[in-house]
Amino acid sequence: MSGYIRNDNHTGLTNWQVVIDALPGKVGVSDIDGIIERKGHFLVMESKNELEKLPQGQAILLEQLSRIEKFTVLLVHMNTRDGHIFAYQKCVMGEWSQLYYVDNLTFSEKISQWFRVVDRC
Repeated sequence: MSGYIRNDNHTGLTNWQVVIDALPGKVGVSDIDGIIERKGHFLVMESKNELEKLPQGQAILLEQLSRIEKFTVLLVHMNTRDGHIFAYQKCVMGEWSQLYYVDNLTFSEKISQWFRVVDRC
């Protein structure tokens, strides 16, 4: 199970209904699939199976996070079952880039590059 986030105490999906009930209209709770912090810099990653679209609320969340200094936001297109990554997009100041087609090794190199850059800060 290498590569999976381990949480022995988690029993499944979290029920946020008490929070959702307190919010107006269509405002809801969202999640982020992966986040890395290094020296005050944040790499936020959301994965979608194949070319699945982001729900509107999640897109707004990620676009707003991309406007925060020291936040890098990636949308990773992959086979979520086997971990095969085939493309990613970067969101900068609320704007999504084109699709960058990659394989797992190339994507891994991009992540290592981000780490090396922020590690020098």
